[in-house]
Amino acid sequence: MTRLFIRFYVGIVGILILASMLQYYNVFISSNSQNIQIHRDIHFGGIRLAGDQMDAATPEEIVSTFQLIKRDYDFPVEIIELLDPKYRQLAPRLALGDPQFHAGQTIAISFNNNRQALLFGPIPQYVGPSQSKLLWSSVAILALTAIAIAFLIRPVVRQLQNVEKTALAIAEGDLTARIKGADVRASIPIASAFNSMADRTESVLNSQRELLQAVSHELRTPLARIRFATELAETTDDEAKRKSRLESINSATEQLDGLVGELLNYVRLESETEAHALANVRLAELVSDVVAKRGPLFPNIHFETECVSTLTIPGNRNGLRTAIGNLVSNAGRHAKSKVGIQVFKLGPHLVIRVDDDGPGIAEKDFEKVFKPFIRLDTEDKGSGLGLALVDRITKKHNGFVSVTRNPMGGARFEIKLPATQNG
Repeated sequence: MTRLFIRFYVGIVGILILASMLQYYNVFISSNSQNIQIHRDIHFGGIRLAGDQMDAATPEEIVSTFQLIKRDYDFPVEIIELLDPKYRQLAPRLALGDPQFHAGQTIAISFNNNRQALLFGPIPQYVGPSQSKLLWSSVAILALTAIAIAFLIRPVVRQLQNVEKTALAIAEGDLTARIKGADVRASIPIASAFNSMADRTESVLNSQRELLQAVSHELRTPLARIRFATELAETTDDEAKRKSRLESINSATEQLDGLVGELLNYVRLESETEAHALANVRLAELVSDVVAKRGPLFPNIHFETECVSTLTIPGNRNGLRTAIGNLVSNAGRHAKSKVGIQVFKLGPHLVIRVDDDGPGIAEKDFEKVFKPFIRLDTEDKGSGLGLALVDRITKKHNGFVSVTRNPMGGARFEIKLPATQNG
């Protein structure tokens, strides 16, 4: 993380230096170009005229003409000898007849057949600061900016270090590691997002651990029955007993197959990124289909339906069918004689309600029944995943499922899903 901070900081400072160099060029070099053009426009005409005056003057008039020219200018004017080695490079340029810049801030014009010249200047500068001032101001701005950047990004780096430290702790097995509350409140949003991710990861891993333990226990029972029945079938000579043992093996195998199927569905729904085949599901038709298929499994139970036929919801048809079917089957197993299914709209929700006239569920167990492999009735031969699947499927559709007691004394399960405009 320190290396990242250094790279980030050096990169920003480098960009500032480059920006300062560009600014220096724009301000100083550009201003020099502007000064040159200004001097050309303002002074060259007068200087050329002065050169012509000196050329036209007789030897006796040279001094007086020069004094008159000096009086007309607010900056120094002097006569130089172009044969002087100091001005040897200037002479060829002056031979062209036009004024020429010399040493940056002076202007020369030749006379007397290019043997002498008038040297005007230094000429006052009209645009931009001096080079030294510009340089030192740039250095000062760079220094202040570098300090400000270090001050501003230090908290960000400290927060990222907290994220790194917590991530390493989680990677080493401490699933409870989190970025502290004070750091989260003063931090960038990544800290809160990281804590949410860590909570989710811990929940999933704990759920998988509990699921693995429960699966191990649930699979052991049918496997033990299969092993025991197989041993008995091998040792008996009675054909009737052998057939009974084989039927027992077949029953345990079916139970095992059903358990594995529900377990696969449960694990599949664990994935938050699973793609659903969404369709516009008409709930009344779905309930009617479920009752038609599962009702005959409970010949002594009367199923009553009361559904608003126009209610629809965008969702996964197979998933919703499984959720409603599990509630209907659960009610059929525990009812004495009657199961009622209703579909209606209540405020912002579409409600699927399933009532039975069975013994009901104790209030202390209302939350427990939706956990995997929980069977409140010791004689219940189900897998213990049915209601857990209902809970998962409902959450996948942004809804929730709850259980209470109904006026008949039995259990009342309600799935509440968000209503849409067409619902």
